Amino acid sequence: MRSDEYKEKNGEFSVNSMTGYEPGLDIELDPDIEVLHRLFHHIQETWRALGEVSPMWSVLSVDEFKEEDKSSIDSFYATGENAALQVLATLRRNNIEPETLGTCLEFGCGLGRITRWLAENFPKVVACDISSSHLEQAKKNLEMIDNIDWVQLTNLDDLQRLQKVDLVYTVIVLQHNPPPLIDQAIRTLLQTLNPGGVAVFQVPTYRMGYRFDAEEYLSNLDERKNGDIEMHFLPQHRIFEIIGDEQCVTLEVLEDGRIGHRDHDLSNTFVVRKLD
Repeated sequence: MRSDEYKEKNGEFSVNSMTGYEPGLDIELDPDIEVLHRLFHHIQETWRALGEVSPMWSVLSVDEFKEEDKSSIDSFYATGENAALQVLATLRRNNIEPETLGTCLEFGCGLGRITRWLAENFPKVVACDISSSHLEQAKKNLEMIDNIDWVQLTNLDDLQRLQKVDLVYTVIVLQHNPPPLIDQAIRTLLQTLNPGGVAVFQVPTYRMGYRFDAEEYLSNLDERKNGDIEMHFLPQHRIFEIIGDEQCVTLEVLEDGRIGHRDHDLSNTFVVRKLD
């Protein structure tokens, strides 16, 4: 994420402006499977390293969370309540009663900052992440909550093994993956929905001048440290294509401002329902 969700709660939130004259983005979306696995491994190692060095700050980049003590840990987990309340409000705004949804899958749960609150509102929460270091701490910090199933995604194929659920939720997660991985994740997450199930997911969809070439990206990995947090984008038109391919309908698309306050940047939250 970064600090934007924290700022939103503290009254410092704004949505970036778009003029309507922005050009399209040059993004490679369909590399071969070997390249996808290499991309996955790079992102997995990056977040494992972040989870070992600065776990809370890697999730919510506020100075308060650089050091770990009881006060900062309590404060960190408290910030997740607002996100969970937003999920409930989003569902109700779209005439979906949260009480009718039995199982929630949180993709990219990290330290369980939001998971902790989702578990208060849904009978079962499946919390998955690619980072073993984040998951270890999440399980330790939330061991008293008994309706959370923790799942580590050890490789790309594990996405296909996720169980069927009624609600998929992910914010400030997909943006840290290269576009082909965002594409693959959205497709697979929509496939996990039961008929009538709902997905609420956030994706950065535009940045002026952003481009992605998989081979070029992989050839420059040595220039990136495992502690670097990347920001990537997937255009709206591709997301709508995926939604249609997976027999889902779009209920709502919101500009959410979750990637900062730069003009010509756009982040959207999508609310999607699986057809019966």
